Amino acid sequence: MKSYFVLDNNSKKSCRIVLALLSTLFVLLAVWILIDCFTLKRVATVNTITYKESKDVDYKVDLKDNAFFDSTSKTGKKYVANLIDRIYIDYDYDLVATDFFKSKTTYTTVATIKATYNDSKDDTSEVIWSKDYVLKPEKVIEIEDGTDINIKDKVTIDYETYNDLAKNFLNTIEDEADIVLDVKMYINTDGEALIGEKDFKESEVLNLSIPLAKDVISIKKEVSDDDNKRIVTHTETDENFNVVLFGIAIFIIVTVTPLMITSYQALYSLSAQDEYNHKLRRIKREIDDVMVKVDTKINLNKEEVVDVKDIDDLLNVHDELKLPINYLEVKKDKESWFIIITDEVVYRYILKAVVKNKRKKKSKNKQ
Repeated sequence: MKSYFVLDNNSKKSCRIVLALLSTLFVLLAVWILIDCFTLKRVATVNTITYKESKDVDYKVDLKDNAFFDSTSKTGKKYVANLIDRIYIDYDYDLVATDFFKSKTTYTTVATIKATYNDSKDDTSEVIWSKDYVLKPEKVIEIEDGTDINIKDKVTIDYETYNDLAKNFLNTIEDEADIVLDVKMYINTDGEALIGEKDFKESEVLNLSIPLAKDVISIKKEVSDDDNKRIVTHTETDENFNVVLFGIAIFIIVTVTPLMITSYQALYSLSAQDEYNHKLRRIKREIDDVMVKVDTKINLNKEEVVDVKDIDDLLNVHDELKLPINYLEVKKDKESWFIIITDEVVYRYILKAVVKNKRKKKSKNKQ
């Protein structure tokens, strides 16, 4: 069946240019992907670690035998100072994080008796006496890889001993002063988040304030509110080798590269045809008056064939012998012969479409 859809050379050239450009684009993209796959890349990550501190101080008051109150009194009440025997204090501290850290925590419990003199004339106050008593020596908690710190400790206060000391001080100064016993747990933490290696520090004081040298007292807890804190770290890691992209790139190179090469070869071929046709038209114009078109191939088996280098040489032969130049298209758009036939010799000029970057084949005599 005859096809009516035939592309001319210009249309063929346009299609092949598009195909060559697209295939080149795909191959370059594949090469870029390969280079990118083998390029070491660092991926930055922002990590947020949240930790919460929970702290509390609780106590219990034991009373001396008396006719008025039970031996153990509940917290949060007022107490008759002369009836207090001992005060039992419980400290509780927790630090819980959402990710791992290493840390060193030190804690100790110190009782501080402090006398404050209040000057009513100028409405000022000043600590005139203070003394520390270490109830629990410093302890250390070290964590190499954990998410929480927990401290629980107890101390016992002999209230009468400190109360008598306060009274003796007032008798010594023969004046009035506010005297309290602050029983404090000091907690200090130096930590480092394992992700991002960022340091953090925490210092907390859990205090129970106990009035001295008073007839009736109220014990007061002094603890900061529980709070949440954050550690923001930045880390960089090596990106994993992308096997999928690597496979895609190899597939593109293997399948598209031959198509790209073929497209460029076809473009070179079209360029050679354009140059051939242009030269053929020029020659036809030059020899139109003396040219005879031949449709059948000429048998040169018995003749001596002399191939000339260009059409001008063949024209020189024509001018000398006054014989016509026979024109034969051997291969359409690829090869044409221009021939002058004498009784003894055949003079021939061959015009061929030569693809660039390819070595021209030597002309051979047809036998």
